[in-house]
Amino acid sequence: MAQIQLKGFLVYQTADYWPEERRWGWLAYDPREYKDTERVVVREEAITVEVPDGFDPRSAKLAAKQKELEQVRAEMGARVTQIMREIQQLQAIEMSEVQS
Repeated sequence: MAQIQLKGFLVYQTADYWPEERRWGWLAYDPREYKDTERVVVREEAITVEVPDGFDPRSAKLAAKQKELEQVRAEMGARVTQIMREIQQLQAIEMSEVQS
C-alpha cells in the first residue's frame, strides 16, 4: 500500500438543527474563506492515509457515467413519450370550419 498525505483543516461543526451534538470533521478547504458559519477551524492538519497499490479510479468513474447515461436515457424516453402523446392528441382533434 502506498501512503499519501492530505492537508486540510480539523473543524468543529455547529448547527441549529443539532445543537446538543458535538461534530468533528476534516475538510480539504478552509471554510473561513467561504463565510462558513457552521464550522469552526480548530487547526490545520495533515493526515496520512493508505491507498491500495495499483488503485485505478476509472472503474468507479465508468460506473457513475453508465448510471448517468441510464438516467438521461430514461428522462429523454419519458420526454419523447410525452411529445408523441401530444402529437397523437393533436392529430385526433377534429377541425371544424370557423364560423363567420
